[in-house]
Amino acid sequence: MSPSRADPARPEARRRALAAAAAALGAAALLAACAALAPRDVDAGPADSVVKLARGDTLVVRLDANPSTGYSWTALDAAPAILVPDGEPVYRPREAAANTAGAGGVTTFRLRAISAGRGTLAFAYRRAWDTGVPPARMVRYIVVVE
Repeated sequence: MSPSRADPARPEARRRALAAAAAALGAAALLAACAALAPRDVDAGPADSVVKLARGDTLVVRLDANPSTGYSWTALDAAPAILVPDGEPVYRPREAAANTAGAGGVTTFRLRAISAGRGTLAFAYRRAWDTGVPPARMVRYIVVVE
């Protein structure tokens, strides 16, 4: 008998061979599950573009902002049937201007795709106290979740 084969008459050798096979199978299944479940970050790209996602992906929308002017971005229509917010929007000043008063930065929105479908994702840049006034800027995306 070749030394690479376990002797079926020896229970200890059989248990070790089965344990090794089970461990290898478990590791392969775990890696496959992680790869399938790991969300992708998808950058929204330019306004008015079509963004294609798979369920579980995270859409990242980065919008230029300057809160020192009183303006901020709000999500008007976040396509709730297909997208849910993944945390609160986050504003970060640009590194080059981080210590400069009144300098702008970027507001980042993260949304997770939860079901298949198509919807419009819209953002408005406005001051909170300017009710009844059109926003200074509008950004829209068509989102398709497959």
